[in-house]
Amino acid sequence: MDKYYGMVKDVGENTRITLDPSSFGEVEMIGALATIKEAEKDPIWGVGVGGSIASYPLVHEGMVYFGACDKKFYAVDANTGEEIWRFETKGPACVGSWPTIENGIVYFCSYDGNVYAANASNGKELWRFSTNHRLASNITVGKDRLYFGCKDNNLYAITKDGKLIWKFGTNGPISSSPVINNNRIYFGCADRNLYAITQDGELLWKFQVLEEIVEECTADGDSIYFGSGDRNLYAVTSNGSLKWKFRTNGPVSTKPVVHNGIVYFGSYDGNLYAVSEQDGSLIWKYPTNDIVLSPSKVIGGRLFFGSCDYNVYAVTADEGKLLWKFKTKGPIACNPFATEDAVYIGSWDCHLYCVDAETGRLNWGFKTSMSNMATMDIEVPESSRTIETTWDAGEKQETKQERDNTVDISDYGEFKGTYIDTTKTDYVMGGKKGYKSG
Repeated sequence: MDKYYGMVKDVGENTRITLDPSSFGEVEMIGALATIKEAEKDPIWGVGVGGSIASYPLVHEGMVYFGACDKKFYAVDANTGEEIWRFETKGPACVGSWPTIENGIVYFCSYDGNVYAANASNGKELWRFSTNHRLASNITVGKDRLYFGCKDNNLYAITKDGKLIWKFGTNGPISSSPVINNNRIYFGCADRNLYAITQDGELLWKFQVLEEIVEECTADGDSIYFGSGDRNLYAVTSNGSLKWKFRTNGPVSTKPVVHNGIVYFGSYDGNLYAVSEQDGSLIWKYPTNDIVLSPSKVIGGRLFFGSCDYNVYAVTADEGKLLWKFKTKGPIACNPFATEDAVYIGSWDCHLYCVDAETGRLNWGFKTSMSNMATMDIEVPESSRTIETTWDAGEKQETKQERDNTVDISDYGEFKGTYIDTTKTDYVMGGKKGYKSG
């Protein structure tokens, strides 16, 4: 009998793995990650309820905004980690996406099928727009409207007070967030197409690949960059012609970041890649021990990214040289938000962390309202029933110096409240004594 972590139910040609929230711990997490890697599928629509953070944080005017799988959307002080307000939804909030702020209004989506608009200062709801289907897309702000994708196979355009303008139908769920560039909207879809449409919802062209497109594309000049489950990163022109593609050893479910002629992206094969924007040739890659998703923007010559090996990494943008890594107690399933001074990281371990951008030292940690990690519901093909849980670090093994540059969250003890004072006890990183949370 094949071994799975959780409850197994046959559903025709596929097997659905439903993880039991009452027993979801370290062993179950290892099994879930192994299943995801084996199936090469992103569990974007199968996240359950728990304290885990699957939302990309957004820092704006001294506050950090993010959703969590505990059905809450949070605003906390960016300097102290103190909670300012929380907003209750009826499903995991901002799964695989991040909030958007304009003119004092924060827009975000939820698995409960609603797009919410709230006062960014106090969290008071202004309006909501219901689709009756799960949402895992950013809310993209246009000149006079908002755009977002939905599991019901539609891309929506609504007014800034929540009224439907139009919707554009596809043949698959849309978790890829729409991108506006030169008056066009680009988005990927599970039907294996990258779409280009007008801001009035008229099709211009579509570019087909071999597997689903889960994550947002990036538009830079005349080029559109996007990843696919077919293991490729693609570069196409604004007219829908292929410029080049770069193949990895795993699905590319990540938003590319473009900076100074380099395209950065992660892969299920455990690597962060840096390739030439001009021709897609490899410049460098940095190996981790598990799935790598989206990196941050390049800040001060540094790039920050998380891995499902529980670590957040800081590397040099030009060479991919490790500066430090910070270990949490769960996979990092969303990209960090970086400023010149700090990096904000959501972890599956039910915490949002703020670390020093220069050293990786913990500034503060914020615990969501639930301590149990969120579950995942994953469909895998019948042929993928044997799960291996042994990982290879890749071409490069960790050196002693790199181990010394690791900040492990276990060094900080247990976080018992939602706000953690960072002024008290000692910590050691790389043999140097400093301060840590207590």
